[in-house]
Amino acid sequence: MLMLTDIIAILTPVFLIILIGYGVGSSQQVNLATINKLNIDVFCFLPFYSTAFQQ
Repeated sequence: MLMLTDIIAILTPVFLIILIGYGVGSSQQVNLATINKLNIDVFCFLPFYSTAFQQ
């Protein structure tokens, strides 16, 4: 029973954050152009940058 309560205690905040994000995303028109540009310009090159400077 203790393990079940630990699993519930871990998963409850995760599902609450998912539900809040879904509620906000469906109720408002969110402009994701800035986030998409950041993903393409910065985060796509991070794996190449990190592997270039590994020893």
